[in-house]
Amino acid sequence: MSEERSDTSQEEITDLPEVITELSNEYVDLVIQADSSSGSAEEEIEDLRDELEYWEDELDDLKEEDELYSIAIEERNSLEQRIDEHDQKEKRREQVRRQLIERIASDFVAREEWIEPPVIKAVTCELLGEVREEILVDEHQVPTDELDNKILFSISKNIRAVAGDKLGRDDRISNLWESIEGTRQYPIVEVLSDSTEALGPSDIAKAIQDEDRDRRHIGDAIGKMRDKQYHPYSKVDGGYTLSFIGEYVWQEYGPDNDVELDEEQTGTEKNPSADSDLTNF
Repeated sequence: MSEERSDTSQEEITDLPEVITELSNEYVDLVIQADSSSGSAEEEIEDLRDELEYWEDELDDLKEEDELYSIAIEERNSLEQRIDEHDQKEKRREQVRRQLIERIASDFVAREEWIEPPVIKAVTCELLGEVREEILVDEHQVPTDELDNKILFSISKNIRAVAGDKLGRDDRISNLWESIEGTRQYPIVEVLSDSTEALGPSDIAKAIQDEDRDRRHIGDAIGKMRDKQYHPYSKVDGGYTLSFIGEYVWQEYGPDNDVELDEEQTGTEKNPSADSDLTNF
């Protein structure tokens, strides 16, 4: 039995905006706003696929000269078009996401169009999974703070490094994680990751509950790490939180992504040993 199928194919989408604000606005529309209703959208497309299967089953039992056959064809073609439009939108969405990360990794500079509200929202959503209006690096907030060129340069390199890690093209973030995992930095990062407010060295020491580590040890450890170009801490209101890069490294490399393979194979814990190199604290 021959059937006429609607031609729902479209040319591959490649006309992505070159201007970062335009790309970010499209990201807001396709990703951020879509994510807020993703549950209902997924249910809708599943219902469409079920409906399509129903009409295809009906066609199998009909002859072409039957008027019901024409009705079934019309319904099937309409459903195929709607499903294809959804798939094309999803394809566009993934292309926009990829292009955004590529642009951040190669072009991000913490000024001008890069600190416009839709761009900051897109950057934080894609790299941290949460829409924010500011990026916190070391003790500086973008776009709130005025930055001299040296600080601007450092912040920009931090954000580029995160995007490069997301693309699997940059080892600066994985190297940072190696300087945290298995060292005395690990429990500090862990405590800060669970806190919704800035904590001072005394608060961190109290949370860690290590008799060998008082507020002075914690303060020295954070200070030594902050001397490096890439580190996980931000100083805020006299205390410390995780910076943009700190939040990212914990999300991407921390225990939630560890699948606890090492523990299953060796029976050892991931927390640092008491005799870790004291230079790492």
